[in-house]
Order: sequence, then C-alpha cells, then structure tokens
Amino acid sequence: APLGLRRAHTPAQAKLAEVEADVEKERLETALADRETASLQEKIFESSSRLKLLEAQQSYQEKEIGRLQEEIRKGRGNLEEGSRIVSQKEEIENRLLSLRERTAATDREIEGVKELLVNLRTRKETLEQELAIRMEELGFKRSRLRSLQDLERNFEGYEEGVRAILRARKQGISREGILGVVADIVEAPPQYEMAVSAALGEKRQYVIVKSHEEGVEAVSYLKSQATGRSTFVPLNTSKAEIKPFPYESGGVIGPLLQLVDIKEPYRRLGGYLLGDVVLVENLT
Repeated sequence: APLGLRRAHTPAQAKLAEVEADVEKERLETALADRETASLQEKIFESSSRLKLLEAQQSYQEKEIGRLQEEIRKGRGNLEEGSRIVSQKEEIENRLLSLRERTAATDREIEGVKELLVNLRTRKETLEQELAIRMEELGFKRSRLRSLQDLERNFEGYEEGVRAILRARKQGISREGILGVVADIVEAPPQYEMAVSAALGEKRQYVIVKSHEEGVEAVSYLKSQATGRSTFVPLNTSKAEIKPFPYESGGVIGPLLQLVDIKEPYRRLGGYLLGDVVLVENLT
C-alpha cells in the first residue's frame, strides 16, 4: 500500500480499535450489569417469595391468634358457665340434702302415723267389740225397762193389797204419806241384782209411809176396800245395829249395803233393811 494510504489508515485503525475496545468494555459492563440485574432479580424473587411466605405465615398467625382469642373468649365463657354450674350444683346438692332430711323426717312421721293407725284400728276393733256388747246389753236393758215400765204401770208382780195402795196413790185417793215401795229405793249393779232381790225377799213389796200414823191410815183404807193385805214400813224406822264382820278371808265380797245405792232420804231405811247382810261369792 502506498505510504500515504498506510499513514491515513493507521489512525483510523487506532480509532476503530479504541471504539472496539470501548464496545467490548461496554459489552463487559453490560454483561456485568446483566449478571447484577439477574442477581438482583433473583434476590427480588427470593425476597418476593420470602415476603409471600411471611405474609402467608402472618395470615396464618393472625388466624391462629384469632382462633386462640376465640378459644380464650369461649374459655372465659366456659369458665363463667362452669362457675355458674358449680354454684348451681352446690345449690342443688344443698336442696337435695334438705329434701333428704325432710324425706327422712316425713318417713319418720309416716311410720308414726302408721303405728298410730294400727293402734287406732286395734282400738277401733276393741271399741266395736265393746259397742256390740253394749248394744246387746242396751237391747236387753231396754227390753227389761219396757217390762218394768209395764209392771210399774199395772203394778204387776205385787200382792193385791200393795197394788190397791199404789193404785190409790196414783189416782190421788190416798194421802201424800204413801211414798212408794222398797223396790223403788234400792239400786244395785246388774251383777248384784239377784243377790239384793234374794236378800230383800218379800221386803221389796213393803209400802213406805212417812210415819206410823200414815201406815195406820193405809191399813184402814185396805180394810174398808177389802182388797187384801200389805206390810207398811215408816220412813223413820230405827236403823239396824251393824256389827263388824271379819270378811278378810277369800270368797267374801263385803257388806251389801256398801255395794248398792239407796236414794235419799231412804238411807236410814236402807240400813234397817240391808244393814245385817253380807255378800259372798257362793254359799260355801
């Protein structure tokens, strides 16, 4: 090549080499920048991934915190409910204890009532038996009373003279000195009636008069009417002397006068009629 061309070409080549060096430098810088960019992008990706992971963890933790807070709230509610239930349980146990005590007391009362009921039933049966006996006795006594009333109205069972005096007294013919008969003034318990009747004998039909004078008048009345005979006893008859009787031995019940009821004012006369009579269980 010509010298002038070589001289002109040399600066250009130098410039080209410089430019190529610059390009290569820039290429290297670009490659380096690309590597740095890639590294940064990788870091950004890693950071983004880590951020998403952290966000996910944060969300999970927030949900877990919310769940725990809900459990805490429920736990508090359950604690309050549990406390209320414990309180109710204690109250129910106290009420149950009180009910058991009341039940025990009621059971004791029921047992007492049952025992009382058994006693009452036994007493009722006893009373019913006694009532049946009393009713039978009452029927017998009513029948006997009617018979005695019939006898009293008609003076049956008395001697003719006694009936005449009693009828005259009833009709108001005789004076008020006629007081009645001995059978009217002596009242005896049922178990002693037969003994009293045997002890008095015909004295039961004695006509009681106020005094000896009324007795004489009554005798005169019987004579005038020719209606039989009668025995008269004055109200003021002397009382018989009662002597002590040793009846401590068995079989002796006691003086009959102490076992009967003599109406007032006939007790003096009763002493005259029964003062010397002792009641025994049997003849032996």
